Amino acid sequence: MLIIGILAAIALPQYQKTVMKSRVMQVLPFIRAVADAQQVYFLANGTYAQTVDELGVDFTCPEGWTCYVGTDSSGDQYNKVEATHNDSQISVIRYYGAPAAESLAELQNQTYCFAATNNLKGIQVCKTFGPETGSTTLGKRYLIQ
Repeated sequence: MLIIGILAAIALPQYQKTVMKSRVMQVLPFIRAVADAQQVYFLANGTYAQTVDELGVDFTCPEGWTCYVGTDSSGDQYNKVEATHNDSQISVIRYYGAPAAESLAELQNQTYCFAATNNLKGIQVCKTFGPETGSTTLGKRYLIQ
């Protein structure tokens, strides 16, 4: 029984991390498709769409995720498509278009995994995608390569 308990204690966290990573992989095609459609929309209209409906393409946010398309509300005025998983609180974000703040220019046309500072499992999952590119008091951002 002791051996089974030890194996379970080792295997369960790894299994949970793998499940979280697969959830992130599930939303990546949606994120990329919306960002690509935004670029086409921009070429045609000179501005970015603020909702997926404006893009004229049928995009459905994957089950278990909450999706947002539009301008960031932080005042930095960069455009993004963001999906946050309802259970694991991991976000996948793709920034597009030139932000008003020059310090955010390196974020343009990149996709990131973001996990809250208190979400240690989420941070471990995001680390598997690529290097850390920034952190705030809210959390850490990792480049998805």
